[in-house]
Amino acid sequence: MGAEKGNEWIKVLLDDYNDRHLIDENGNIDFTSNVITISKITKEKYNVVYDGNFINVPNVFCIYPKDYFCPKYWKTGEIKYTENTKAIHHFNGSWLSPIEAYLRDKELSYIKKFGTEIGEIKYNKWYSHRKLFLNIRRYGIKAVAQNLIKKLKSGNRKDT
Repeated sequence: MGAEKGNEWIKVLLDDYNDRHLIDENGNIDFTSNVITISKITKEKYNVVYDGNFINVPNVFCIYPKDYFCPKYWKTGEIKYTENTKAIHHFNGSWLSPIEAYLRDKELSYIKKFGTEIGEIKYNKWYSHRKLFLNIRRYGIKAVAQNLIKKLKSGNRKDT
């Protein structure tokens, strides 16, 4: 991200941190990525949802397609240069929780071994057999149980 001093949008984004707690009262770390937070705030304040195309909110901000500054595919780390590429945002997923990093690495191992399409199918099959256990590790037994009870009460047993 880049901006001139005093930019309205940047101030709105930074102000979000004033009342935000990155560690809750139980000691759990909030691993929400800034992409999710920025997208939510931008939609609420400016009614803008990024669709992959250039977006200009005059005198406030511009959002460029990912090939300009982030041509790196997050799952594989592969960089796809285009005529638009000006810089590369190098990232490693440090915002991911330990279980999310494990799942990303597991999916990546399937993609590297079998290619994207078959690798994702094989990963999804692997994940589907472990989903309950992984969700307990990710969210805790209490949250998973509450979600399960809620789904059972609503009659929605799919994706439990």
